[in-house]
Amino acid sequence: MELGGRAIPISYLVPKGREDDARRTFARTPDMIRHFSEVTGVPYPWNKYAQVVVSDFIFGGMENTKMCIRDRRRCTWRPVRSATC
Repeated sequence: MELGGRAIPISYLVPKGREDDARRTFARTPDMIRHFSEVTGVPYPWNKYAQVVVSDFIFGGMENTKMCIRDRRRCTWRPVRSATC
C-alpha cells in the first residue's frame, strides 16, 4: 500500500486452502491503516505490516507493532454460498 509517499508492504499468512477467506477477511486492512493515520495525524510509523493466522495459540490474538497474530479458531471465516442456494 502507499501512504504518505512511501510503500508499506502488507503480508497475510494463512492456512493453506484459506486464501480466499483471507482476502475477504483482511481486504480492508490498508483502508484501516490509512484511516487511523488520517484520524490521528500520525503516519503509520513502521516499515511493514502483517497478519498471521496460527493454530493452537493460547489467546484469540495478539497485536504487535508490525504484525497481528490470530488464532484460526477465532477467525470468522464466512462460508461462500453458491448461486444455487
